[in-house]
Amino acid sequence: MIFCSHCGQQNPQSNRFCGQCGNPLPSTCPSCGAANPAGNRFCGTCGSALSAPAPSSIDAALSPQQSILSESAGSNLIERERRLVTVLFCDLVGFTPLSERLDPEDVREIQSMYFGRMSKEIRNFGGTVEKYIGDAVLAMFGVPVAHEDDAVRAIRCGLGMQAAITSIAADVGKQWEVELALRVGVNTGEVVSGKWEVAGRKEYDVSGDAVNTAARLQTAAAPGEVLVGEETMWLARKAIRFSERREVTLKGKAGVVPVYAALELMEKSTKRGERGPRTALVGRNDELALLKSMWAKVAREERPHFVTVLGEPGIGKSRLVAEFEGSVLNEALMLHGRCLPYGEVLGYWALAEILKEATGITATDDRETTYRKLGDLVAKMIGQTEAVWDPLEITRHLALLSGLDIDMNQSVALADQRALHVSVRRFIEALAHSQPLIVLLEDLHWADDALLDLIEFMAAHVHDVPLLIVVQARPELLEKRPAWGRGVRGFTSLSLEPLDEGHGHELVLQLCKEHGLSEEVIQRIGRGAAGNPLFAEELVATIAERGGTTGVPSAIKALISARLDALPPEERRAIQLAAVIGKVFWEGGLRALGASSEVNTHLEALEQKDLLRIQPRSQFRGDQEYAFKHDLIRDVAYEMLSRADRPGVCSTVALPTGLRRSVASG
Repeated sequence: MIFCSHCGQQNPQSNRFCGQCGNPLPSTCPSCGAANPAGNRFCGTCGSALSAPAPSSIDAALSPQQSILSESAGSNLIERERRLVTVLFCDLVGFTPLSERLDPEDVREIQSMYFGRMSKEIRNFGGTVEKYIGDAVLAMFGVPVAHEDDAVRAIRCGLGMQAAITSIAADVGKQWEVELALRVGVNTGEVVSGKWEVAGRKEYDVSGDAVNTAARLQTAAAPGEVLVGEETMWLARKAIRFSERREVTLKGKAGVVPVYAALELMEKSTKRGERGPRTALVGRNDELALLKSMWAKVAREERPHFVTVLGEPGIGKSRLVAEFEGSVLNEALMLHGRCLPYGEVLGYWALAEILKEATGITATDDRETTYRKLGDLVAKMIGQTEAVWDPLEITRHLALLSGLDIDMNQSVALADQRALHVSVRRFIEALAHSQPLIVLLEDLHWADDALLDLIEFMAAHVHDVPLLIVVQARPELLEKRPAWGRGVRGFTSLSLEPLDEGHGHELVLQLCKEHGLSEEVIQRIGRGAAGNPLFAEELVATIAERGGTTGVPSAIKALISARLDALPPEERRAIQLAAVIGKVFWEGGLRALGASSEVNTHLEALEQKDLLRIQPRSQFRGDQEYAFKHDLIRDVAYEMLSRADRPGVCSTVALPTGLRRSVASG
């Protein structure tokens, strides 16, 4: 249904105008599914045309979130795909009696405030508004584009909604003397997503039990509560604190359903001793020794050094850096920052975290206290040097860049970005002059250009102090910045590869022993993990704590799905076609399945992105052979195809005999 923003009437998806008042209805973007005001020609979320003609070819019609098949003749379903999504359903408590008490225009004004704030929270965390239904909002996380942390995003969105409704309720209570409260249900599961042709318009929709269950969880939630299903809790357990498990009966569900109330975000500790027990570091002794030797040299010679630790998701970057931090904990001041991929965060969020940790600024400090703490530290550090820098100017610049002083005139300061960067460099240099300093930055692949510029500037221009800057990033950073670090004299790029077979076996054996598992599962887990520590941990945890699974564990599926959705359309289509053939495949096989004439270029790009491997020999003379880097990558790519499409792809052409056998056995 489509909610009319003018009169509140619910309208069928096929309507272009409201059947009650005749006003134009909002448009749904055919690319990302976002709702847009009536009259918009382009989507305000993704920029796609809202009334674009149908593409004339398969390649032109495909986008990263679409199925690899085109429309069948006479069918209204034009695209479809299986996806793991997290569904959020929120609903106002007591809206019906409120509507009876108030004038329709007052109800409309309240709805406008409510829908606006809820939609803002959804957008902040990368979700998509699927529907407005009366006083309810249905949102999706993971469709049309997946993120590895969609479950966490949805829960954080729900908690943000509860905070927002408190503010709305206060305003509504003052003006109309009515009370507002919100219930939120969040559930994760597999759905089929598709685009439908309805009255000449493309409508994006999803279907599956995960959607219905989210709605049922919302009805079971108490006012003010965010109630989540077990799969959602499992995926978000490392980031969100939950209540004890409770069991509820949901309409349409056989038996009781385990649920958990999301309570709050678990702040990531920067102190190694507070992070709990860790599995012993395996297979990274050389890399750890290199980091230690670089720090020893920095401390001895008082010359800064800049290290970038690169590796695919789950390869062990954070684990290596944490081990290094623990080994030199008493030798330096440690400051931590991280980059976030969503939310209303500043480009310099990581810098703000560093400053808060250095100054002791807390979330409860008001603006005056925050500014005073920052100014006191800057003055103290600058005063211990022989430099004639102005501590007041440095304090103003730091407060501006980090967002600690939101009232300052940003446009004036941003006109001279170099002056701002110089102030950061001077502060860090003064801090390192007072005591040896190690700055640790996580997830730099999510940083924007402004922060990347600042980090490179700081690393290149700080001199004659014991400063080590260690950043962690995925290879995507080099796609954004191919020349990353080249302008820094003391720079080291440390690339982490998958664990070799021996160390991979050692890690899995250690994990299995910790969970009391028999050695029978070690070989199976080792093959599936393929040297990726996170994959090994999730596979072991799934077997030990959840009794195993019939498919890819959800955490791994979310991680790989996000990587696949980030690919250009042609590369994504190629890897899905390859998954149909099997774990090993050939370029000729992809061409037979309808791949584009440039498929060799796409395969080379996928190999460069560490998703595929070129095999040294081929079973078919003159036809290059490839293999998926991980069996799990192939499994996820294949599982994203709808069940109806899997045989459809295989039957689109008559394959050569050898390839036909390969497809049948894949």
